[in-house]
Amino acid sequence: MKGSIIIIILLISVFLITGIHSMDGDLDPNARCEPYKGYSICKGRLNNEASIYVGGQYSSQDQMNSTISTLFSASPSTCKTSNATTALCNNFFQQCISISLNVSGTETGTQALAVRPCRVNCEYVVDLCPLLTMAGIDCSTQNGSLFEFPVVSNTYNLASRNGPASQVVECLNTNTVNVTANSSDPFNGVCPSPFVYVNTTDKSDLSGYAMIDNTDCAMNCPSMLFSTDQWRSYQLMVNIVSTISFVAMTFNIFTYGVLNKKYDRHTIIVLFFSTSIFLMMLADIVFTAKGWELLCPEPGRYARQFDAGCAATGIIFQFGAVSAVLWWSCMSFDLWLVIRKVTTSQSYHNYYIAILNFVALVFTIVPLFEKEYGYGYGGLGCWMLSDKYQNAVFWIPLCVCLLGGSIFIILIIKEIYSVVSKVNREGTSGRFYMIKMNIRPILIILIVCGEFIYLFIYHFYVQANTDEWYAEMVEYLKCEAFIGGCSASIIPYSAQFTFLFFMRLLGIESLFFYGISRRTKKIWLESTLINHRISQTIFSRLRHFFKRVTSIRLGSGTSGAAFTWETTTDSQFTSKYTTDTRMESAVSGIQLETVTNMEESTSSTHDEL
Repeated sequence: MKGSIIIIILLISVFLITGIHSMDGDLDPNARCEPYKGYSICKGRLNNEASIYVGGQYSSQDQMNSTISTLFSASPSTCKTSNATTALCNNFFQQCISISLNVSGTETGTQALAVRPCRVNCEYVVDLCPLLTMAGIDCSTQNGSLFEFPVVSNTYNLASRNGPASQVVECLNTNTVNVTANSSDPFNGVCPSPFVYVNTTDKSDLSGYAMIDNTDCAMNCPSMLFSTDQWRSYQLMVNIVSTISFVAMTFNIFTYGVLNKKYDRHTIIVLFFSTSIFLMMLADIVFTAKGWELLCPEPGRYARQFDAGCAATGIIFQFGAVSAVLWWSCMSFDLWLVIRKVTTSQSYHNYYIAILNFVALVFTIVPLFEKEYGYGYGGLGCWMLSDKYQNAVFWIPLCVCLLGGSIFIILIIKEIYSVVSKVNREGTSGRFYMIKMNIRPILIILIVCGEFIYLFIYHFYVQANTDEWYAEMVEYLKCEAFIGGCSASIIPYSAQFTFLFFMRLLGIESLFFYGISRRTKKIWLESTLINHRISQTIFSRLRHFFKRVTSIRLGSGTSGAAFTWETTTDSQFTSKYTTDTRMESAVSGIQLETVTNMEESTSSTHDEL
């Protein structure tokens, strides 16, 4: 129905703005007969290419060609049979006959007259394409004694032009025209900008073309939902923010996954949460490297699952997004255990890893069977196309995770309130210190929860308003195709920008809350990378180098006054570094023993953030 509305609007616009080749109420003294200029759209389909009527509302064959091209492009495939195409071609490029004018037997000139298609041909085309009737085409239209589509003939009175008073011109039965054109490709379509002509028999959504119903016109890629400048701003934001987040998550993964020597429940959760965001950003990095070619491989075609790059980035993004949501829920649960000082007889992090990754893998694989991965109209990456699958394998699971995470957030806030109230009555306690040391994990859980809630609400807001925005889009298409310079406010730009931005901000937030902490400092200081003999030698030489540079600068600024620096040998530096590290580890151990027992301290390492 929506596609039909678009076609009606396009056809009405064709007839109102350019007009179909209608008859002249009065004779046009300037009408003339010309040879056909050979436009491919009607080549081999005209009754007489040697003589084409040019007059009335059309002052040139170029205008006729422009109008019929737009009409063909805006018509469904049912309107494009060989006979219908021939009838329309002979209605626009009408055969011309020249009638001699004279006074008292003396020739004074000629009058060009058009040979019009017969009414039976008009009725045939209208039966095939009822939309023409809805657009205002009437095969019985009459102006005085002349018919636009005569039953048999029209009779012209040329007496005012010194010609015959009853000049009979029979209509043309277009079914009798000797067609020499290729019936399988009757015309080369020309679509009004910003649409693009697509010569394909597969016009399904799986092909990637956003066709206007069954016409040969398609929306360009990226879509017209946003202006060119808006698309540029989206792309610039993604290129910058995603790259920063990607680098940030690379640092987190290297820290918690490579340098870290002590894996506990907390470090495992941070590692997998960071890996999930890393995968989401990796899909954007591919887009940054390849540009719009990844999403729009051909003019007017949106990438689909059979495009390798689109399928790969869509799968990577889906797995990363689902994993991030699941690990965030796990993170809120784990933080509640830490705040409550709940101890378990065994560690369950192996179960976390197996179950959460299995769920994410299933939700990623299922859409593959329905070829759901592709590029839509409002995003900046390949993902699932239909609302049904988006809701089933992402948004509904997100809702469940948000509900579970929110419950634990409420329990955490309740526990904080209880502890703070007790502190006000009895003074500082170990649990108060625990809360104080975990304020950053609490903050990131709350912030990410708020972002997830926005993404969830905005997604369903877009779904709920799709029909209304589609109606606005129809008006925009009508204006842009036939007038130009139009604009439309369909999907709110700022809301969409925020939606895309929040999805890319997760990596930067994760770096701030988990990558820059006392825990990561300790991991780096105790790592083999820092304590290796080669690293120590490099650090020692850098230290001596900077001391020497500083000594030279200070010496040159004191009018020759001598400056001496105490130097430290490599063995002294190593000894001092080792002592500092041991002292820091001892202090950290004392803090851990203060807030929790030895068993819990290995798993609840939020207190070192």
